[in-house]
Amino acid sequence: MCSGRPDVTFSLSLDNGYRWPWTHRFLEDDKLEDPSTRNNTMLEVAPGRLLYMYDHGGHHQPLPPEFKGPRRIVGHFIDVEVTR
Repeated sequence: MCSGRPDVTFSLSLDNGYRWPWTHRFLEDDKLEDPSTRNNTMLEVAPGRLLYMYDHGGHHQPLPPEFKGPRRIVGHFIDVEVTR
C-alpha cells in the first residue's frame, strides 16, 4: 500500500491487510527540507517488482530555505520476495 498523508509511506501486508508489519517512510510531513504534495502511486512492473513514485519539492511556494534540491518526480524500485 502506498500512502501520502501525512507522510509518503510504503506499507506491506502478507495477510490480505489484516496486519501491516512493515512500513517505510520516504518523506516525513514535519520536515521542511522534504516539501511535497504527498501525491504518490505504485505499480507492479514485473512479478515481485514494484515501482513507487512521488513528487519532491513541489508543494511549497516559494520553497523553504532548508530545501536544497530540484523539484522532481522520484521513483524507487521495490523488490518483494515472499519465502515461507
